[in-house]
Amino acid sequence: MKKIKRMACLLPLFGGILGGCAAASGPPGDEPFSADDAIAKVIRQEQRIHFPETEGKIEGIIHGGGPDPGMRVPGTFASAAKKRSGAVYVVMLTETWNAKDFRPEGAPAEGNLSYSWEYEVSPAGVRLVSEGGDFPPDHVE
Repeated sequence: MKKIKRMACLLPLFGGILGGCAAASGPPGDEPFSADDAIAKVIRQEQRIHFPETEGKIEGIIHGGGPDPGMRVPGTFASAAKKRSGAVYVVMLTETWNAKDFRPEGAPAEGNLSYSWEYEVSPAGVRLVSEGGDFPPDHVE
């Protein structure tokens, strides 16, 4: 009789745990769209392969134009996302380089220069909202 009472007490506990796990996972393919999902979507769709696919910053080489093989400028690539509403994010990609390594006419000779792209991103698509900054090495033809 004691075993039956113990099992009767534990059964609702196990049912609650299992039910909670099932509810937390949701149906397959129904995962929420996150800031990192938005960043990764931009990187893949816009082919900005030098940027991190999650929020953060990495060092790398900005590949510019010019005679083959083209210029190579050391720089940093930063990815960030801010939730606008629901599953819509604003994703900002920024490349930064030292003016001593590359600077267009009229730019300061010292310090960092940068260029940014801003996108509106949802599960349905990516839209370029704006871009600008200092003339970047990768715009050189």
